[in-house]
Amino acid sequence: MRILILVILLLTAAGGGMFYYTYQASQSPLEERQEAALQTASAEAAVAEVHAVDFYHGDASYQVFDITNEEGIRQFIWVEEEPDDLEEEAGDEEEAASDWEPSVVIRDAEAGISPDAARETAAAEASPVQWRHTKLGIRGGEPVYEVHYINEDEQFGYLYVSFEDGSYAGSFHFAEQPL
Repeated sequence: MRILILVILLLTAAGGGMFYYTYQASQSPLEERQEAALQTASAEAAVAEVHAVDFYHGDASYQVFDITNEEGIRQFIWVEEEPDDLEEEAGDEEEAASDWEPSVVIRDAEAGISPDAARETAAAEASPVQWRHTKLGIRGGEPVYEVHYINEDEQFGYLYVSFEDGSYAGSFHFAEQPL
């Protein structure tokens, strides 16, 4: 009986160790991309403090930073990530890396609307019954809030609201709720 308990404990510890290793291995590339994007953002703005980092994937992928600059001004910085298919298009990894420059968009937080105001616009345009998230992104080259919600038909929806003036900037929803 003691041997069985010992075997179960060892298997549980091994399983936990494998989970931890897999989790760390999967997080490493994300952290590397965030660090590279922060270096790009710091070259464009005098970053004093980073409050939050979020990932947005739309037409292109962006790392979105909520920062305070050295003058004490709260800003949002969107740094485009290098597309995965860039190497295939260029035909050469070194050529692709040397030609591509990320798009960087910087806006003062006070120059745009708040996430609450974006949800108010979404509520006027759709019939949300549950909010999933509200986060910053880029759509059509312009900063937007992506408001993710579930509507009264239990469908997942995304509504885009202009960061600058709070106007409706598009939407879509899934026909059925994903499992």
